[in-house]
Amino acid sequence: MDKTGFRALLIALAVLLLPFLPGCIGPGPEATPTPTPAPTAEPTPALQGCATLPTLYARDQCYASDAIGNSDPEGCARIVNYSGLDACYGHFAAQRSDPQFCGRMRLAGDKDACYLGVARATANYSVCAMVSDASLVRACGMELRDPALLCENESVGANRSLCEAVVSGSLAPCLGQAMEVKDDCLARYALNASDPEACQSITVPNRRNGCYNSLAASVNNITFCSLIDEDNLRASCVLEFGRDATTEMCRTIASPDLMLACLASAERLPQYCQQVADYLVKDRCYDQVARTLNNASFCRPISTALYRNDCYTNISVRNADPGLCANVIPELERDKCYSAVAVANNLQSACDSIVLPSIKMPCQSTVAVQLDDPALCNAINSTASQSSYFKDRCYSTILEKDTYDYMKCGSIIVGTYADECYLRAARRYGNPQFCLQIIYEVTRRQCQQQFQ
Repeated sequence: MDKTGFRALLIALAVLLLPFLPGCIGPGPEATPTPTPAPTAEPTPALQGCATLPTLYARDQCYASDAIGNSDPEGCARIVNYSGLDACYGHFAAQRSDPQFCGRMRLAGDKDACYLGVARATANYSVCAMVSDASLVRACGMELRDPALLCENESVGANRSLCEAVVSGSLAPCLGQAMEVKDDCLARYALNASDPEACQSITVPNRRNGCYNSLAASVNNITFCSLIDEDNLRASCVLEFGRDATTEMCRTIASPDLMLACLASAERLPQYCQQVADYLVKDRCYDQVARTLNNASFCRPISTALYRNDCYTNISVRNADPGLCANVIPELERDKCYSAVAVANNLQSACDSIVLPSIKMPCQSTVAVQLDDPALCNAINSTASQSSYFKDRCYSTILEKDTYDYMKCGSIIVGTYADECYLRAARRYGNPQFCLQIIYEVTRRQCQQQFQ
């Protein structure tokens, strides 16, 4: 054996014996212990195993599995293939609803899709702005109701501020405006969002009180009347809700007449109206009592025709009783009463009591359309010049809806519309037998051809 080979053998033996030599690796029986060095970060066995896999695809799959399994987004950085890396970060972006992981992606399409997903998941339109594709930014913002986009066509200060406030559900866009614009925006927002806090933020007292008054009427809530600090307006607001008023609330009204009118409805005692001095307040008192008690007999003492007619009409509509309209004068107002009852309650018979054709025909047409009954259009038979227009509109509107009962087709007295009724019924039910009921040959042939 030459010297070189021998030297190599000695070195090999020394390495094999190292673990067994006391004092070399660990302390002997008499040795002083030495501090244990701090551990250094080393790849986990799983990651070491990933590195030994034969293909790039297999290694990337292994790294992704390890990162996701150990909830370690930093592990995604070991993935070489961009698609795999993006998919790994996409997992954490979706899991944690955090757009920062989208920013680590490499492919623009994946990154945009990731941002869109997080924006939708969090309903946060501000994330849309991180998307690189301008058209997607806009579509995302519109979908998630970005106020800046939804209100971009509103150029007037108050309109734009109101739009942004409504979209965002916040008073901030209104509060950031000059006083006049701010108050207008807040008043309109209060009605739109039924939010009394918006009224409270109005600077001008008259506008603020008017806001509470309008809000009370809009949401039918008398409690908002108590927020009004102007006596007459508060009293007027309370009177609108006579049946909901309380005695205590009425007693806070400074005007004696208005207080009595309020008490008449609150306590259901019409005798209070007799004590009212002002005739207009007295008329209003009886009108409110009639509505509160749903009793038309209290309409009779009302001295002004306007209030009296309005009283009879309201009770008539509420009770579907067109007979009460006979108490309304003159003829024009009486016909309007019949029409109001008919339309509100789908009473074709109430339309029949109307004298003036200009009110009667629209009434008949409206009720027929609401009842989806083309046969009711037959009643529009006035000789007035507009008769044909209202009858045609009545038939065509109902047939166009195509939700009517086909059994009504036979009751239509105008041949062209009866044929149209059967034609649509044939299409709707896929039944050629309806074609045989059609009068005009051209229309009948058209109907039959669709089944050949």
